[in-house]
This record gives sequence, structure tokens and C-alpha cells, in this order.
Amino acid sequence: MLRLVEDLRRARDHARSRATVLRCFGFGARNLVINATPGDADVMPDGNLVKGEALLDGVDLYLIDRATSESLRFPEVALSAYGAIRESLATEWVVLHNPDTGRVLALDTAERSALYHPGEPLPPRDRAEFCRPLLHWLAVGDGNVVLHAGAVARHGRALIVAGAGNAGKTTLIRACLDAGFAMLGDNVVEVTRAEHGPSRVLGVYPTVKVRPDPVVPAAADWPAPQWDAEASKHIYSLAGSLGTGFTAEPQGIAGLLVLDPAAPPIPEVLPLAAAMFKVAPNTVGQFPLFEEEVLRRTGAVLGRLPIHTVGQMPATDIAPMVESLLAVPGDVTREDPTLDVDVIIPVHNGARFVGEAIDSALAQAFPGALTVWCIDDASTDDSVAVLTAAAAQDGRIQVLRNERNRGVAATRNLGVQAGSAEFIAFLDQDDRWWPGKLALQLAALATGPALGYVTGLQVLELVEGQPRPGWTRPEWFERPQPGSIPSTLLVRRRVFSEVGPLDETMMHGGDDTDWFARARRRGIPYRMLDVPVATRRVHSGNRSAAPGNEGDLLTAVRRHLTEPGATP
Repeated sequence: MLRLVEDLRRARDHARSRATVLRCFGFGARNLVINATPGDADVMPDGNLVKGEALLDGVDLYLIDRATSESLRFPEVALSAYGAIRESLATEWVVLHNPDTGRVLALDTAERSALYHPGEPLPPRDRAEFCRPLLHWLAVGDGNVVLHAGAVARHGRALIVAGAGNAGKTTLIRACLDAGFAMLGDNVVEVTRAEHGPSRVLGVYPTVKVRPDPVVPAAADWPAPQWDAEASKHIYSLAGSLGTGFTAEPQGIAGLLVLDPAAPPIPEVLPLAAAMFKVAPNTVGQFPLFEEEVLRRTGAVLGRLPIHTVGQMPATDIAPMVESLLAVPGDVTREDPTLDVDVIIPVHNGARFVGEAIDSALAQAFPGALTVWCIDDASTDDSVAVLTAAAAQDGRIQVLRNERNRGVAATRNLGVQAGSAEFIAFLDQDDRWWPGKLALQLAALATGPALGYVTGLQVLELVEGQPRPGWTRPEWFERPQPGSIPSTLLVRRRVFSEVGPLDETMMHGGDDTDWFARARRRGIPYRMLDVPVATRRVHSGNRSAAPGNEGDLLTAVRRHLTEPGATP
């Protein structure tokens, strides 16, 4: 990464020396000053961003040419979503790179200046939502959050509109435009932090994406669109065409509306956890890097809003429905269901990391009660002192002790037996949960009583100064991995009882593999969320992966391969 950082600084100096064209555009909560040459006219976001005026008060974006981009020495690492280089987070730069197209986007977070080469070809969506990852990175740096959502406004109050692809956001926005509302975007909005009052939402991209044969057609006076073959939609670039129909000015937020084809055609209140499940995964998936912070801030924003959901309705009913939601007082309280969770943390010589694990559990925000059961398995280090001190600080922590070392399975079972909550979650002593983990998983379980348990993706983190263990692969550390492990699991208590306790003959691991296999053998419905929910620390002290402990895992595998009906 050090070579790349040097190259990026050199590329910026070169771009500064040759830039003769300066153009300013509004870019969410800030201005973006594009430094270019006359030959870069085709890259300019005319029609896709609103023009600004404050050339001296903006983030500088330097357009670099193909030769400069090809001179950058990128590290040989696997790329995350959208070509993001996760290793760049350890420097002052944030970088993404698409080797296939040559696209480069890099932000110096200290100087707040950026480099951009669009690559070839430049897809219509990338042109319409100009430098969208840069918007996300800058918003994070400013304490804000960019949501994958649209918004409409009237009289200074805005309704944020979210939903999965093709849920009807554009149809709603088109109907509202015809009724005299202003739009703030159909796919991306920025929400400011609330230091001295309620959050506000800003428009960024005055663009609209319309399917062929739409419910509400494009306006006759709109300019000709571009065809986005990937999304099978026409993209209209409307800066300068909508007039007062688009606003980039901050608007007060009246609430959130989640579009769901399965919902009734009349708005109904949506619990916070369910709203997080609908909004957060799409947001995290659309904007590369800083995923943990985005989850935290999305939860904070949604937690202060009235939230409704609605299904399909006649186009003529859309604008009156939105008008009624804009009239809802901002201090409306929701009657969210109470969902109690027991968190089970088995501890054996875990003094070094267990405090962080506990903190990540206590930081979970969801409508219910949380009890953290820390069960010490005859540790010989300072684990008991760490647990006792934590319990003295927070009454949600309960500490139990095994008089002799009984193994991780028996220790987990003891925690399950001690609790009584409807839902059970496990967290290993050296792992930590992501913000929103429980809220997202509880919302998933709320989609139907038949769903027995939920897992999610895990992010592997190698402890600094330690070699990568032989049981891991390099690519596992480069992007989130499927996580059928205890630290990603949330299970209904009745389902845990149906499957049965963890096998206590497995002293050093393999008990979780055995439990998941038994659950699947029984055909219990489950879901793995496509978002990270836990960080798994990898180090020489991992118990289940320690030399000599692989026997329990092999036992679990053999058991389920040799039983009748098993398949490899």
C-alpha cells in the first residue's frame, strides 16, 4: 500500500499542474470542485449534479488520464465490492479500482481531495450517479450517512422512500412530481447528523430511472434518456430540467416509507427492526467500505423516525397517501414488539479480548431486553476479574463459573439453561458483533414463525503481529465470508430445544458444526443474511483451531456423513 500511496500523491500533483478547467457542483452536504482539462468534457456530470458556485469551499476532485491511472502500482490483493481495496483503510487514502475497465477512485481523507479516472466504458448508471462511492466516503467523514433510498418533499418536510429493486420508488416519485412535490432523488440521499436537533435529508442526483412501459410515464418535456442495459431502465438526467421539481436543500424528515409489494395498499406502521432489515442490507451492499459505521448510523436515523410500509396502489392514490404521511407528527411513537435475547459468551483464558466482545453485545439496539451470560470455564488468567468488573458496571451482565474445565460445548449449554429469553445468541470471547446484528436478525425471524434461526456473514480479522494460521486461506480475509458459526447465530429457544443441546463430549470445538448439521437434518428453515454481522478474530489462541483440537470437528463431520440419509 505504501507504493500506491506514493503514486496517488504523485498523480494528484501532476493533475494539479495540468488542470485548467474548474467546475463546481453540489454534492450532498458539500460542494465538489472538479479540476480537469478541456479534453475531460465528456466526464463532467452535467445534468446529473446541480451546479454550485463556491469554488473555494469544496472538495477537490482531480480527473486523471488513462496513462496516469495505469502508472499506479496497485497491491496484489483481492478486491471487495465495487473494486474497493480494503487494505487502503489502514492509510489516509480510501481506494477502489476496477482492473477490467481501468476505473480508479481514491480519496485522501486527510486533505479531502480525490482522484478519478472513469475507465472505459463508463456505464450509464456510473454517469448518472457520479462518483457515488466518493459521496459515501465523504458523508462518513462528515458524520452523515448515505442511504440507498429516494425522497420527496413539500413545504420543507421530506418523506424518505426505501424498498428493494423494482419495488416502486420511481413510480411514487413520478406521481409526486406530477402532483407538485419536489424530489430529492430516486435512489440515493444523504442524511445529516443531528448534533443540535433532528436529522435532515439532502438531495444529490437529479436523475430518474424509468422502466419501459412505466406506470407513470416520463414527462414529455424531459430530455432524451440513456439506456441502462444492466438495469433495463431508461436514465433521465434532469439537472436544469426539473426547476423546483428537484431540491438539494436540506429538508426536515417527516418519516420513512418502505415499499413492499407484499404489504397492504394502505400504509401501516412498521416496527423499527423490520425497517432496519429492509433498509440496512441494501444500503451496506450499495456503498463500499465503512459498512460497520453505516449500520450504526442507519439505525440511529431510523430510530428517530415514524416508519410505515405500503404495497401497490393505484397511481392516483400515491400523492394523497404521501401527503398524509408528511402530516404525521415527527414525535410519533411506535408500539414495537418486545423481543428478549439471551447472549451466551463462553470464556476460557479470554481476558485479552472478552471485554470487546461484551461491549459489542451491550451496544446492540433493538426493541427488547438483553441479558449477557458470561460463563467462565475455569480460566487461569484474569478473565474472572474482567467479567466481574464488567458486571459491576452493567446490570445486564450475569457471570457464572465452572469449578473445573468442562469445555466450550458444556459452557454454552450452561448459559442456555441459565436464561429464559425467547431468542438465544452466541458470541465467542474473541469475536465481536457488528452494530445492528440483533436488530437485523430479529427482523428476519419476524418475517414468519417457521423460520427457526438466522446467521450472516463473518469478517475474519488476523490479530496484528501473528502469522496467518494454516487452517485459513488468504482470500478469507479479503471479503466477508459465509458464517455458520456460533457468533453469527440467532435462534429461537424452542428451536434450540428441538435440535437439542450442544454435544458436551466435544471439548474443543466441532459442537457447533454438529448442531448446525442436526438442525439441517431436521429440515428447520433458516436464513443467512447477506451482510456482515460479526468479526471473527483469528489468532494462535483460537481454541477450536488449535493443533490437536481438530479431532472433535472430524468426529462431527463423520457422524453426519455416516448417518442414514446423509449426503456428502
